[in-house]
Amino acid sequence: PAYCALLDCNVGGFGQRPGALDLAQAVVDEFVLVAASQNIPLTEQMVMNTVKKVFDPRESGHHYPSMHQDLHKGRLTEIDYLNGAIARIGAQNNIAVPVNTLLTQLIHAKEAQ
Repeated sequence: PAYCALLDCNVGGFGQRPGALDLAQAVVDEFVLVAASQNIPLTEQMVMNTVKKVFDPRESGHHYPSMHQDLHKGRLTEIDYLNGAIARIGAQNNIAVPVNTLLTQLIHAKEAQ
């Protein structure tokens, strides 16, 4: 959702961009590390399979995430409960999560515009 909001595109549009899977992978890698610190059994493959399916234009690729919609309507987003939660829990557990932290900061900057 954060990438779509920042790049002004729908899920499928983002998924078709060069490097999209690498960007998603960076978020997922941090997510899986933080989940493990909370004893939540997730694997990178499990999450990436879902991401790849969502990126498929035949699935939900035409969808604009609510974060994108919120920014376009001048509303605050749910970033603190998504990437922001990963950033917060990562920091509390001394886990480096620079991608989720940056995405959270960028969305907050967009909210302030």
